[in-house]
Amino acid sequence: MSIITKRNSSFVFVNDIDSANEKQKVKVQILVLWKANKNAAGISLEMVLVDKEGTRIHAQVEEDLSKPHQKFLKEGQAVIINAFQLKDYLEEFRTNPYPYKIGFF
Repeated sequence: MSIITKRNSSFVFVNDIDSANEKQKVKVQILVLWKANKNAAGISLEMVLVDKEGTRIHAQVEEDLSKPHQKFLKEGQAVIINAFQLKDYLEEFRTNPYPYKIGFF
């Protein structure tokens, strides 16, 4: 007898992201993409993402990962993100009211 497990391949909406669950996937579109100087040492990629419901969230690719991702991420492109964590969104200028931002890893 064997046990067959079905992989959870469904996507969650931005409002339904659970910070405790590390095995989630979101399907979003990149609305705006820009480079930000974090410090003299590096540049991070910043973007505003929107899901199918129209909910926006800010996302950031840290400077050590920005070079490999830069050629794949384009404005208007739909992307599936499954390796991310939620970080507190504490900046004074905010791109959306959501209290977290997505950090790629």
